[in-house]
Amino acid sequence: MSEETFKGFGINNETKTENNVKMLPPQKLEKATAEFPSGYSFPVGFLVNVVATKITTKNEEEKNVLQFVFVDQKKRQYIHTEWEIKSDDVKYSTKIESLNSRYAHLYTRIIGSLEGKAIGADAKSFGDYFAKLAEPFTAAKETISKKPFYLKLIYDNNDNLGFPYAPNFIQLKDNTACMLEINTKYDTIVQSQAAQGIPGIAGATPAGDVPSFENGFS
Repeated sequence: MSEETFKGFGINNETKTENNVKMLPPQKLEKATAEFPSGYSFPVGFLVNVVATKITTKNEEEKNVLQFVFVDQKKRQYIHTEWEIKSDDVKYSTKIESLNSRYAHLYTRIIGSLEGKAIGADAKSFGDYFAKLAEPFTAAKETISKKPFYLKLIYDNNDNLGFPYAPNFIQLKDNTACMLEINTKYDTIVQSQAAQGIPGIAGATPAGDVPSFENGFS
């Protein structure tokens, strides 16, 4: 009996290994432009989802997270994740202040003023807190999902690509110049040689740790 060859059989180095292609970091230009006076071009993404959920870590510990999912026009993705902070963490005050600052930066740049608001002030737990922080973005989804934003994405010490620890890292793309900047002393936009080509490294959240966002906002 002759062997039959089936179309599509065979795995090689061109076989797709991930469903979510990661967004790219800023790129240094030959010279500054009217759009990018800093001399760096920044990626542009649309906020397609904000969700409060739980993630099981590599240590099999379940943690509450708040995730902001951005997608560019080529369907490349960046997921910004805020993590629950343990109440006994010696740096709790500093970490929660930084978390709140990043959230406030995202809120004011994407939705609008925080004047007169106290979002999440009555939360009873981190899961509840993140759920309340997600609510305004879900309520405004029809408007904000259509807006393009410049994103400042840099590599951290573990070669994960994401927002800096503190603002500024997002700006609405309109008819004004992009005022985001790269500080070459602190901001890394080139992945280390050791991490290049390793699956799961060049993203803020490891592959498989996030739910599907194909249907937009939860």
